[in-house]
Amino acid sequence: MRGRLHVPAWLISTVLHVAAMLLAATLTATVPRGAADEPAREVGIVLSQDRDDRREYFEAPTQDENAAEEDDPAAAGQQDAGNSLSATPGQQESPLDAKDILPDAPGAIPGAVADGLVGNAGDATRGSGANTTVGGSVRTKVFGVEGTGYKFVYVFDRSDSMSEPRGRPMAAAKAELVASLRNLERTHQFQIIFFNHADPVVFNPTGQRGRLVFGNEANRTLAERFVSSVSPSGGTNPENALVMAVNMRPDVVFFLTDGQDLTLSSIDRVTKLNRGGAYINAIEFGAGSGRPNAMMLMLARRNQGQAAYVDTNALGRR
Repeated sequence: MRGRLHVPAWLISTVLHVAAMLLAATLTATVPRGAADEPAREVGIVLSQDRDDRREYFEAPTQDENAAEEDDPAAAGQQDAGNSLSATPGQQESPLDAKDILPDAPGAIPGAVADGLVGNAGDATRGSGANTTVGGSVRTKVFGVEGTGYKFVYVFDRSDSMSEPRGRPMAAAKAELVASLRNLERTHQFQIIFFNHADPVVFNPTGQRGRLVFGNEANRTLAERFVSSVSPSGGTNPENALVMAVNMRPDVVFFLTDGQDLTLSSIDRVTKLNRGGAYINAIEFGAGSGRPNAMMLMLARRNQGQAAYVDTNALGRR
């Protein structure tokens, strides 16, 4: 009986290992690992690294992707946000609004002092208010008292006492009023009211009494003629003129008088009608150095305005 062929165990083990190695080499050469699962890619630089039992791919950004990031920096910032402690400055901020740049609504008087009082303007005989236009509004002044807005009403005393001494107070008031008007432009509006003890005299180029007119050159020229035609006469009662002024809903009122005839009841009435709508600046004429009287200060303070005192003895002395 023929004996069974005996194959050594080491030989069997060697053959099996060789066969396994040949098979692994064949599979690796013909079908790379993960090739069937890889998505289609554009031509570019791809780096790979074998880690444990998997292969990782690292692809450099393409030119198109770089261009997209340059066109849309916000998109690139979003990708990097998770790796940063803080976002790129300005990335989460709202865009600058031109309105912020822009200033507040018409009627503000920057430069109004806390107690409503400005210095003595006694040496002013000619208008010196510079025109400063900001956001469409304009800043103008009367005897150093400034007002900023779109709509202005001038309430000036024309009582007989404004002619003394030697006609200087009335002449100075007229010159200052005309100079202030010249700062206005055609987009702004104004009105002029002269008062004494009787009915106010109102600038009326349109035939509609008590309405604001635009500050175009034609109206300003007519206003200068109107102002030059007014003469001092009579006593002083400013209440009706002030009521007429605030009822026009201006941004600023320039109130000028040399009288002591403003009463508490008049201030109450005017302030109630005004409802905080207009800044009322009170300018007092007086002989000799001094300061605005209590009623003028109260009118200005209760209506967000300024008060000033003008020494009429110093008018015209330069």
